[in-house]
Amino acid sequence: MSEMGEFWRDMKPIQKERSRKKKESNYESSKRLLKAQKIQFVEHDNCHFVVADKNGVFYDFWATTGLFINRKTKRRGRGVNNLLKIIK
Repeated sequence: MSEMGEFWRDMKPIQKERSRKKKESNYESSKRLLKAQKIQFVEHDNCHFVVADKNGVFYDFWATTGLFINRKTKRRGRGVNNLLKIIK
């Protein structure tokens, strides 16, 4: 096997662990931020939140990736801060 092949074979577990830690960090910080802003949400499957804005429009929010989707219009966005701007 070439040196590059060996390098990437050795790097794969390191990258997977880094990705796992980042997703866990995103989940914790998003949940903390929603609670700090006094946003009510329902948590499903440890990473999926359902959040409603002041008009009663629901958003599905995946804290590990930051993806949110408006259930009514199907518009997508990224990031907990962008979600907070929309729902407030």
